[in-house]
Amino acid sequence: MAATLLYYFHAALLLVTEAFVSCSLARVRFAKENLLVGSRFILISGVAQLLVLYLSGEDMVWKLQPVIVQIPLCLLFIFKYKRPISTSVACVASAYMCCQPANWFGLVALTLSESILVYLIVEIVTLLGFSCLLVFMFAPVLSKIFDKTDFSTIVFAVIPIIYYIFDYMVSPQVDAIPAYGRAIFEFMPFFICVIYLVLSSIYYTEYEKNVHAAMKEQIITIASEQQEKEIELLKDKNHEMQVLRHDLRFFLNNLAHRIQNDDKETALKMISEYAELVESTYINRYCINDTINYILSSSAHKCELHHIKFETEIELSQFNHDELQFSCILSNALDNALNAVKDAADDQRIIKVMIKDINDKTLLSVSNPYSKKPVFVDGMPVTDRTGHGYGTQSIVLMTERMNGNYQFLDQDGWFILRIVI
Repeated sequence: MAATLLYYFHAALLLVTEAFVSCSLARVRFAKENLLVGSRFILISGVAQLLVLYLSGEDMVWKLQPVIVQIPLCLLFIFKYKRPISTSVACVASAYMCCQPANWFGLVALTLSESILVYLIVEIVTLLGFSCLLVFMFAPVLSKIFDKTDFSTIVFAVIPIIYYIFDYMVSPQVDAIPAYGRAIFEFMPFFICVIYLVLSSIYYTEYEKNVHAAMKEQIITIASEQQEKEIELLKDKNHEMQVLRHDLRFFLNNLAHRIQNDDKETALKMISEYAELVESTYINRYCINDTINYILSSSAHKCELHHIKFETEIELSQFNHDELQFSCILSNALDNALNAVKDAADDQRIIKVMIKDINDKTLLSVSNPYSKKPVFVDGMPVTDRTGHGYGTQSIVLMTERMNGNYQFLDQDGWFILRIVI
């Protein structure tokens, strides 16, 4: 009786482990809604397995596992969570393979004890421990590897996929041999699984080093381009001022002539036009920091050219952060917002910027309406447009380097970036 109960508990635990490890690899956050979806999936799959077990026996349950568990999981990731097909298959196959170590430890225990009860207890304990290790240690690594291009995902998922096919081909024959023979046979899959996880961690660590090096170079390039833009802006403003100073004598003579001829209307119009020209050469002073003033003035000028409303709320009494890093964040955020709304309808052509002091922190918020609902993966907006997305990555990297927090939100038709540094 105890062995039967443990057998059903072990089967249920296998299903739960495979589902939750797959979700971790697919970067599905364990939020309330996702937990409800996962619970429904586990309940439906569990009931389906029990029905097949009652009607056709254990062998048929094994044969129908792909139809009951693995394929529905893939479809759930593809249609519910909008994951690529390659990522979905890689996650499900990897989760299936990662249940192998528990199976091997159970077979070793069965060989030594010759007790089904001991076999089930060891496998359950090992499965619980190994699944926790997977979710908290290896899933964050593999999930980021599977979040790359389809080609790199498939290349990296070849081992789990081959193991999945191999296991379904040979398991019926292996189950017929004694426990010690099965333990020997299953050692190689166990070893491959462990090596796969270890090498994944090593590969990802090296990959991250290269990415950070590339991002550093990109940030330096962005910073240099921003400096050039600021210098060009200043040059343009200085040139305009020089032209105005040069024309000031002619303007005053013409103005005096109009007044002498009692042509007050034309004189007032000339004064108004000249005042507008002077105003256009002025760099708005939004706050105490000149770099922020240059960036905001440049963005305001771009918005004016594209007929975009540019609203600012700046309350900055002090600025003790790295100017270069903050300017990269602000420039990228404003460029992203400008690209999002410059082709939008008239009622959506607006950008709002807020920079405020909050105790000893600085809050930056950039928001804009959107016509196409943004797609988020693990709290990050993603795009399938080639050459896009680097600005967002730079924002995240620079914020983390400044020990700040970032948040990308979708609220009432507005895309909002909030950063606290």
